[in-house]
Parts: sequence; structure tokens; C-alpha cells
Amino acid sequence: MPQTAKEWVLGMKDFNQHRRLSVPGKVFLLGEYAVLHGFPGLLLSTRPRFVMEYQGGEVDTAFAQEFRSSLSMDSVHPDSPAGKLLVSVRRGRDRASSIRFFDPYGYGGFGASCAQYLLLRVLLEGGRLPSRELWTTYLGDYLTLFSEASRPSGLDLVSQFVGGRVWIDARAGSLKDLNPEFPWQNLLVFSATELPGRKVATHDHLTSIQLLPPSLLSKLGELVHGAASSIESVQPAALGKAMTEYASLLAQLGFESEAAREDRLAFSELRGVLGSKGCGAGLSDVIIVLAENIERDGGAICSLAEQRGLKLVQAGVDVEPGLKIEEMKLGRKESASVQSTRQSPL
Repeated sequence: MPQTAKEWVLGMKDFNQHRRLSVPGKVFLLGEYAVLHGFPGLLLSTRPRFVMEYQGGEVDTAFAQEFRSSLSMDSVHPDSPAGKLLVSVRRGRDRASSIRFFDPYGYGGFGASCAQYLLLRVLLEGGRLPSRELWTTYLGDYLTLFSEASRPSGLDLVSQFVGGRVWIDARAGSLKDLNPEFPWQNLLVFSATELPGRKVATHDHLTSIQLLPPSLLSKLGELVHGAASSIESVQPAALGKAMTEYASLLAQLGFESEAAREDRLAFSELRGVLGSKGCGAGLSDVIIVLAENIERDGGAICSLAEQRGLKLVQAGVDVEPGLKIEEMKLGRKESASVQSTRQSPL
């Protein structure tokens, strides 16, 4: 991390224009819980994007206090990544500035806490676009914020930083883009966070997780690798089967909420559904469904989702860019984003 909190704030001295920083949402295609034990994960970036806007002059200010009071969301959870980061920021001279964070999903989920942290960190570093190759540095710094008992995998952060559809193996320092020839248009993403009791705070949930049995961990890892092979060889049915088996295995471990399980089983009864699973803590925040043919099967899937109170977020998962910075200068908008480069994960 930068040497001192003061240097982070002083890094914004040249930040005199209106800048808009954004990152995509994210979902785990496969890998939840297993990634906590060093296994790889398959992650997808989603729209709409989380946004942080800054407007003002020099910002050696009472930054933490001002940031909290100016958030469009009422507060930053003190145990969230951004909350931990704010603790390190010290007060300085008071200057005018405006900072806003916008959660387009409204009820959390999709990596909201990681987005807050990542956008705030880049802002404190001066609002300049870092290289994609720095993902390991950002991941390492992020993980130092947590105790061993509550430490996340950090792959959420990496996914939002680089964007796209990615295979991430943090232990091996490997990040590769998934096969663009796979029929990603047949994957539907639904949010469940508007339903009462569905959103579970990840930083709270992590503290309650016990070590997983090695035999079951091995099975989870095999499913992740098998899913990556199915994507690379363009076998949708095999990926759908892996999604369902992964969720079923987590259910045996008590890591699938009852509501998420009911959603998954309901979708499995529909014609043309190759597989489905939940995402997030308890697999409860998000439901993803892989259809055989979205044009034929999408209507019935969306109708069932609506009946169950689920909100369609995305039909088809395109390549969404990672961290993006836009700057307004004299009526002109300049934009830059972290870009991906296709490599096979196998």
C-alpha cells in the first residue's frame, strides 16, 4: 500500500476536475467458498456499474468524515473494506470537495463493498488508471485489511478491477480470460437482494465459516476445473451440470440458504434450463441460470423469476470493462479503462 495515509490524500492534489470512476458488478460463476482455501474461481463482470464521483480542488482535508457524510448510501459499514480503509485516513486542512458513491443495485450484493474500497483507493492515489498487471498488488494490499478469521479471497476485487469473464488463481498468480466463443448470451443473472432476509453481509458471514473437509474441498476444486474445461471446449450442458452440482455440494455443507435452494430447484424444472446456482454469501444474493436457448427459453425463465420476486439484472453476459476513469475537461470527456487480453485458462 502507499506509505502513509497522508501520501494517499496528497496524491489527489492535481485532481482539480470532475472525475467519474466506475467498476462493474461481479458474480461467481463457480468457486465460492473453495477460493477461501486457495482454489481458483470463475467470475463474471456485470452491468450496471458502481460509480464514485469526485469534484473539487486539493483534497488534504477531513477526508474520512467528509467521505462518510457525502455518500449517497447512508453509511459505510465500519467492518467493510472501505470502512477499514477510511480508518487509516487522517484529518488535514479543510478544502471544498464532493464525493459520491452510487450503488445501482440499491440493496447491496454484486460486489458493492469491494467496489467502494477499490474506487476509494484509486481516488486516494490520485485517480489515475493503474495497469492491469497490478492486480496482484491490489489483491495483496486488500487482504492486509482483514484478520485471518475474516479474510476473504479477494477475487471479487480482482474481477472488478480487470473486468470481463475471468479465471483467477491467486495462489498461482494467474488470471486469464474465458473463451469468448462460449454462448454467454444464454446466461441470465437475477438479483434476490430486494427480498427480505436475502442479503447477508459478507464480512459478517466470513467470520462464521469453519474449515471445509479436504475431501469436499477437492470435489469443489474438481468442479471448478471441469467448468473451465467445459467453457473452453464450448460444452454448455456440461457447464450447467457443474453449476448445479456445485450448488448441491455447498448445500450439503450448509452454505446454500433455503430460499436459494428453492429458487434453484424451481428453475431446474423448466424446459431448456441447463443449470442454475446462487451466488454470494449463502448463495443467496444472486441467482444465475444457464439456458439452452435464451430466445426460446428466456421468457419462461424470466416469468418464473418474477413470480419468485427475483429481478432480472442481465440477459447475456457480455465483456464488461474493469476499472474505468472518465475526466471532464473544458466540455470534453476523456475516458480510460482496464482492458483484458484473451488467454486460455487451461
